[in-house]
Formats: sequence, C-alpha cells, structure tokens
Amino acid sequence: VIEGKSTRLSNISSTSLSTVEIDLPYDKEKNERRPFCFISFQNEQSAQEVLRIQKHVIGDVTVDVKRAK
Repeated sequence: VIEGKSTRLSNISSTSLSTVEIDLPYDKEKNERRPFCFISFQNEQSAQEVLRIQKHVIGDVTVDVKRAK
C-alpha cells in the first residue's frame, strides 16, 4: 500500500525529473501514515513549478501543495 502511495506521489513531479526524495511520516502511536508528506527537489525551479499549481490530484485524492516551514 505504501509503495503504491509513493508511486502516485511521484506523479506530482512528473513534469520535472528532479525529485530527490519523498518522505511519508509515520505515526507510531496510531500505527499509520500521517496525512501529509515532504517532497524534496534537486533544484528550486522544479519546486516552484509544483508550487505554482496549488492543488494536485494523486490517485483519487486532491491535495494542497505547500512549502514546508
């Protein structure tokens, strides 16, 4: 299941091949994935391209894309 989510998450950067890492945080107390992830890009331009479109569809879920603080 998590592998499937990782594959779908990689679609968020399908227009740029510079995705470096996708981190899916895990809640050990609830024994489930957190409802967010972190995507690292190789360069700022790729990140800006993804951030430009505020909503992305991953599988059947629409997600908001935000810069990590």
